[in-house]
Amino acid sequence: MIHQLSRLLNGLIVGILSVSFMACSEDVAFNELASTDRPFSPVPPTTDEEIPPPSSDGFFTKTQAVDVRSHGGDVDILFVVDNSGSMDAEQNQLANRISGFMNIIQDLNWQVAMTTTDPSKNTNDSNFKPRNWGDGGFRPFDSDDGQHFILKNRQQSNDEAQRLLARAIHVGINGGIEERGIRSVYRAIEQRHLSSSHREFFRPGASLEVVLISDEDECSNYVCTHQDAYRSSPLNLIELVNREFGSEKKFSFHSIMWIPNDKSCKSAQNVGNTYHAMSQLSDGVVGSICSKNYSSILSDIGHKVLEQVTSIDIDCAPEDVKKPGAKPRVLITLANGDILLPHQFKLKGRKLTLQKPLPEGKHTVSYLCPQNK
Repeated sequence: MIHQLSRLLNGLIVGILSVSFMACSEDVAFNELASTDRPFSPVPPTTDEEIPPPSSDGFFTKTQAVDVRSHGGDVDILFVVDNSGSMDAEQNQLANRISGFMNIIQDLNWQVAMTTTDPSKNTNDSNFKPRNWGDGGFRPFDSDDGQHFILKNRQQSNDEAQRLLARAIHVGINGGIEERGIRSVYRAIEQRHLSSSHREFFRPGASLEVVLISDEDECSNYVCTHQDAYRSSPLNLIELVNREFGSEKKFSFHSIMWIPNDKSCKSAQNVGNTYHAMSQLSDGVVGSICSKNYSSILSDIGHKVLEQVTSIDIDCAPEDVKKPGAKPRVLITLANGDILLPHQFKLKGRKLTLQKPLPEGKHTVSYLCPQNK
């Protein structure tokens, strides 16, 4: 059960940062951790083993800025739920399958909104009454015809938010027969220019996490031939996010669908090839729509969020001049002058993963890069 998962994850996710890693001459947006985080208490190294040596033949010292800004810690989570007729069985169990989701993200400065995969402006609820939940429009949480379009951690308790989310996720199965979840996200972003609730939801400095739940693929597993087929393209959605929010925007598209080559999934309608590609391109998590519950999927999403919070992409795979093949020496200097010890971070290729998010301030990372790389 997901409530068991939430206990395992308790205290795991303590903040979310919008991280931007640029060239060494540019500052990097690495938004601040939540107020519940504890600052690092590093001890300066006592030997030069923790400090990169000076540049030498064939190598140069790279110093990269990491600017952790105080407005961070925000994450906007958009649920996109398939409301077509093929989702009957899934709709009946959907609320139970996401039970406890809010406990997993309880320490984040979250916002949650919801839309459907129906590309029509007016979709139908369970009673065939037209609703503005299609075309990227937000489904209200207070009632089917309510006006409460965004759940916020500073306005609802976790239990109340979970109750509202579980109720609202019953979007009905009377929507359009052609599902277009990617297009729905595209249109939701476009509606920022027309809708106050959409402007409020998409915060410029926040990480954007999409959670799609569908038993079919984009355009119902057929080639999109519509006039606006470009809105169903994974690459075009990524380009839109970069254009609207800047290339430093953290964006992941997580898909709960029929995973390609998963022969055990019997209840879904179409393989989610396009959704799978969308998740791969945005470094999102994929999970099976046929799962009895989504605890492991949500756990993976939580770990992915944590990785985004605590990781730094560096410009090369560091090397050790004195001892080729040895563990490269990396120097992480905090804004207050303290230096992190090697056990406080891990290096894998060009990614540094810290034990916990960096505090607010302008920090630096130094390491040796080969001249020819």
